[in-house]
Amino acid sequence: GGFRGVFKHRFEDFHVHEISKDGQILHLQSVLSREEVALEIEEKRNTESGAAFCRPDFSFSSDLRQTLCGGGGPFLESDVEALESFIRTLGCAAPSRKKASSQETKETGGGGGSVSFSGEQSGETEAVEPSPIILIGRYDACMGMQDEKEKNAARKDVRKRMHEAVREHLFFLNSDTKDFDLSLFEEAQGGGEGEEERQWPEWAPACWQREAGGDEDRRRQLQAAGGKVMRVFAKRTCLDALGFPKPKDEAPPEGEGAQ
Repeated sequence: GGFRGVFKHRFEDFHVHEISKDGQILHLQSVLSREEVALEIEEKRNTESGAAFCRPDFSFSSDLRQTLCGGGGPFLESDVEALESFIRTLGCAAPSRKKASSQETKETGGGGGSVSFSGEQSGETEAVEPSPIILIGRYDACMGMQDEKEKNAARKDVRKRMHEAVREHLFFLNSDTKDFDLSLFEEAQGGGEGEEERQWPEWAPACWQREAGGDEDRRRQLQAAGGKVMRVFAKRTCLDALGFPKPKDEAPPEGEGAQ
């Protein structure tokens, strides 16, 4: 018995070549510099974190706008405008963008005003992340429903589609649901006489309280939503990539190491 064989002893025998789809042997054509590699890593990080989308000139594409608030979309047109404004604000307020803009001004000798830095660099207070925004959603289909069980199921479906849309198309944002007491509008409209004035929730937009007595359209929308609204805010990974400092209560106590 036994078998025949050849012992491999030359390094060429163990050399593996990558082959392209058209059958050509691939060879190294160029070598990236350390700076180019760092730039690619930064661009990938900005894309994956969503920071690349947070620009002062951000706007939704016509197709995505149609998906969000067009026929059958779960959002109101005003909701989508609020989302666009929020993302633009993230881009405008981002400390990393201000630093880059200021550095560019210094290098090019540009005039027309200075760019303020946050915290230790400018002597001003540290940059603070933009406050979350509140969206109501499109509940037109619920307005004519008489059966409460059917209406609540329809409302739940709208909220589900709102959260899914944020996760799918705005992955760098987070969302949750808040309960709003509709009687606050009634108190504002009636002047709240004879009753102790109740505090509006901290997360409620200031304009709601200012316009509560006369904004019948918003009141109608909130009633259709059953008083439940969506709060939208940036994910921590996005804020980190944009250079926003972590809140102090997120930092571990001084002198305390990782457990």
